[in-house]
Amino acid sequence: MKRKIVSLGIFAPSRCSGALVRDARMIDIYRALKSAGFVETRWQYIFDDQIGGLVYSCNDGLSEVHVRFYPDRIYAEHEVARSSPLHFIYPLFNANQFIIEILKDKVSPEVLAYLEASTTANLKDDEAAQAHWQPMAQPDPYRTTSLLGSSFVNKLGVLCHPYMGWRAMVVCAIVVALPISIHVWPPMALLLTLFAVLVWRVVPTAGHP
Repeated sequence: MKRKIVSLGIFAPSRCSGALVRDARMIDIYRALKSAGFVETRWQYIFDDQIGGLVYSCNDGLSEVHVRFYPDRIYAEHEVARSSPLHFIYPLFNANQFIIEILKDKVSPEVLAYLEASTTANLKDDEAAQAHWQPMAQPDPYRTTSLLGSSFVNKLGVLCHPYMGWRAMVVCAIVVALPISIHVWPPMALLLTLFAVLVWRVVPTAGHP
């Protein structure tokens, strides 16, 4: 059985803040990850039964490790950063070993054993099917990914990724739309400006999920 998206973090803040995590060992893991640089974000899909979610920026902000907490498991994925629309296109990698390595000296042996068990048991079909990310051997797996069955498309995406952020796209759209709106309906220019300011403040950016 695969995971099902049931909401978005902006509509279910308690499910991505860790407020619903109850197991003492899981709380230790959650806190240890936050102390290691993982952060909470409302810019995430919420899957069925999810009770927490943390994100860690890596590879100069171009990719992230997203850890989701469930009552019966913990699962981490390496993904293209949510600062770009490419986040929705590229495949996901199993990053459980990454968080185990990070926490092996930060939690007790009992909690570490719990983490190792929680990241291997009760996985959904789509989680179990993901390729495993080897961060030491391949820090950025997306450089060799075959996107849409083409290595060329993948290389093009990797090259364009730093310049395809949500902010950049909004700015380009405003530059085009603002002069037109001034001539067609001036109040629209003000609305577009306010919208641009809002988007600039709230959307994820590289290194700030």
